[in-house]
Amino acid sequence: MRYPSSLNLNNAYYILLYVLLFTMPFSASSKNLEIKAWANKETKKSLSSNLNQFNLLNDTAGLGISKSYNNITSKIMVNLGHKQELTFDQSFIEYKRKNNIYGIGKINRIWSFSPNTSLILSSNARPASSIYFLNGSSKKSKNFFLSWLGPWSFEAFNSVLSNSNNTNDPMMTGLRVVIEPTNNFKFELVKTSQWAGKGYKKDFSAFKAAIISNSNEYNHSNINQMAGFGFSYLLNENKIPIRSYAQFVGEDEAGNLPSCYISLVGSELTFPRSNFFKKLGFEYVDTRVDTSTNGNCGPNTAYNNSVYDYTNYGSSLAASIDSEGKSYEAWVSTRISEKTYIKYSIKNLTVNDANWSNHRLNNYKQKEWIANIVGSWILKSQKINGRITYQGLSLNEANMKNGLSFSLDIEHKF
Repeated sequence: MRYPSSLNLNNAYYILLYVLLFTMPFSASSKNLEIKAWANKETKKSLSSNLNQFNLLNDTAGLGISKSYNNITSKIMVNLGHKQELTFDQSFIEYKRKNNIYGIGKINRIWSFSPNTSLILSSNARPASSIYFLNGSSKKSKNFFLSWLGPWSFEAFNSVLSNSNNTNDPMMTGLRVVIEPTNNFKFELVKTSQWAGKGYKKDFSAFKAAIISNSNEYNHSNINQMAGFGFSYLLNENKIPIRSYAQFVGEDEAGNLPSCYISLVGSELTFPRSNFFKKLGFEYVDTRVDTSTNGNCGPNTAYNNSVYDYTNYGSSLAASIDSEGKSYEAWVSTRISEKTYIKYSIKNLTVNDANWSNHRLNNYKQKEWIANIVGSWILKSQKINGRITYQGLSLNEANMKNGLSFSLDIEHKF
């Protein structure tokens, strides 16, 4: 069997497996233990289906065990691919103390207020091996100087990425702060830094530079930083709620501040009294970068760096359209019953707007439509997800063909 090449955290997921199976007391109440099995299949890869609806690789089958005991929560997900590849995606073990969570695992992060994607971290790529920390409060601080933050959260992680074309086994450090200074208005600050890897420093000074230093200068000029901000604002909470959101992320750095911005804006309406339509949404994503006067910004700047690829296992860690892309998406969701959910979406997208021959998706510009129908059904102990996709474009570098594709995911809880 082939194993992921970047398990550099002392083979953390094998250790996690042993911890779960041999050291945690399974004699505790069955309420703290969950076992499930799943299988999924897709007929053809599409731009919207790098991962399936369970956030796992397509064309896999597996077994999952979730366990809680005192302050420890853990999940082991053993996935077997059609090429006999064994992976542990979405596995983790966490320790909670008061409002602090300390964890190690292989989990996806979606750092955005969008329900679909993110400009900095999304579920488009497989998750990386990481250690992480979360802290937050659902209430305002009683401290006079901090009370203005409202409910808040802080997340930090350090991970090891896999299959980078430029530098083997680079690390990525991420920081995110979310505050809610006024009711229904949320604001985020996000940052990621790629550093270390074969041939580059991975000592404390490099780690410090990845977090707080100017990475364009001196001994740590290899570090690739992305940073930005976002917000979400909810109106008409008690009538027909409408939520507007946005995110702006800079690919480069100028004077310790982000530059070369890419953008995401969207809005969604909720219909609480409707028996059919539940949500209606629209979203615009633009990863194109205009040429700046100083020449530091320009086409193909986003998600590309001379040292590090912004990818994991070859797929973008952020927006699925990758660099120099643009998309307009509209969707509507319906809930036919408490156990049946359907979402319809249509997207017009431009891939490789700059006609760059080295683009990861396609080596020339394309503009086309993608339509999706996604359904979810809960039947006692089973959950079934299905998807029908029509993709109007072929992407030669990503091995995606145009036409119809179908996928089916089945999960059974014991």
